[in-house]
Amino acid sequence: MFTEAEHALCNAHLLRELRALHKVHHQGWARRLSDLLLEMNRLVNEAGGALTDAQARVLEAEWDRLVQQAALWAHLRLHNGSETAAKETRRLLRRLRERKTEILRFLREPHVPFNNNLAERDLRMAKTKEKISGTFRSEAGVEAFCLMRSVLSTIQKQKKPVAETMVELLQGNTEALFA
Repeated sequence: MFTEAEHALCNAHLLRELRALHKVHHQGWARRLSDLLLEMNRLVNEAGGALTDAQARVLEAEWDRLVQQAALWAHLRLHNGSETAAKETRRLLRRLRERKTEILRFLREPHVPFNNNLAERDLRMAKTKEKISGTFRSEAGVEAFCLMRSVLSTIQKQKKPVAETMVELLQGNTEALFA
């Protein structure tokens, strides 16, 4: 029933890195790449969740062009800048080249979000519970809390009626999550 997962990287995190390189280290290429990423997201949203293969190829070619320009620029400029900026830039450029598929997966696959904000939001509830209560009282309590949050989150993401689906699950109908 399940296939091996293909991973995607969170573009909200990538945008923060690009913004920092642009603002702190004055690397203009980071701004252009950030603008392209935001434009890609806008186009995907306007297309209803995914682009055609031809549209995606055009944007990926522009991505490759900007990353290549950034690498050339960085190679020329980094010898005169701070070592910290140089290391950050080299690491980011390597990731932009090597993880391009994971970064741009949202272009072609409608089920892949631009960022992982939903996943982070799901984890936030457990952190909030821990802060308010100080801790969970037992390992079983942690497991029960996480299971319940996971089930509720899944129901909501599938846009199913929460109360009715929970009743079905409590009555033993586990297919209610997959129907």
